Amino acid sequence: MMLAERNKSSAAYTEAISERLEEESGAGAVRMKRPGMAYTLEYRADRASVDEAEIIQTIQCG
Repeated sequence: MMLAERNKSSAAYTEAISERLEEESGAGAVRMKRPGMAYTLEYRADRASVDEAEIIQTIQCG
């Protein structure tokens, strides 16, 4: 089952999830965005960004 097809339950971010996201999305990189963390705002179509605050909140490419 693809991560995007999972039910509404949330999961904590792990290296295994990062690898699965990269594989299933075709992204060249996966970036974790945690509250209070500094990160660049440039758009990269080949990067998946994951927002986390204890659990994964959103996943998006770009």
